[in-house]
Amino acid sequence: IMMAIYMLIEKDSLLKWFRRLIKAVFSENKGNYILGAFTMANGVFKKFIIGKFIDSSIIGVLCLIIFKIFGIEYAVVFSIIIGVGNMIPYFGPIFSAIPVVLILVIINPQSALIALISIIVLQQLDGNVIGPKILSENIGVSAFWILFGVTVCGMAFGFVGMIAGVPLVVVAKNLVEDYVDIKLKQRNTEHISVETNAGVEDAEK
Repeated sequence: IMMAIYMLIEKDSLLKWFRRLIKAVFSENKGNYILGAFTMANGVFKKFIIGKFIDSSIIGVLCLIIFKIFGIEYAVVFSIIIGVGNMIPYFGPIFSAIPVVLILVIINPQSALIALISIIVLQQLDGNVIGPKILSENIGVSAFWILFGVTVCGMAFGFVGMIAGVPLVVVAKNLVEDYVDIKLKQRNTEHISVETNAGVEDAEK
């Protein structure tokens, strides 16, 4: 936490040092590509975090309203747990719903049943309407890549991987697409060059 605070305080000087290092070690083209990749990654992570925060806040508020309507105990605390858990795509709602329902089973089984049904309905709404709408607009990626990122990175890096998996996969996907575009352009250029040279040779003959 302290390292993160100091990094934020010295952000400008660290970025300036990093740019100078990249330009010193790599050629101008490679340096610009690396800096562009990091800029793109920064944008993806920022958009993902903002999108998930908005999405989770909406779910938390809706959960609080429903819990208050039905008079469920500790509505504020449980709504915060549901909202925070929603930051993890797909699996987060399950992890956050388990302790909420278990605690309510002990306190009031009827409230536990209402809470469970409410959470399921909210997560269906979030998974099919709210979440994809916000994330797709923010980071421009399909549901397949979101699920892929959560699953693979979650298996590899645990809880942190579940949260950071989606933006990591989006960054990797964008870099691969850029690489493919560059290679295809090079091949097209070489193909045109070969055809042009062949045409010049035929004309000279």
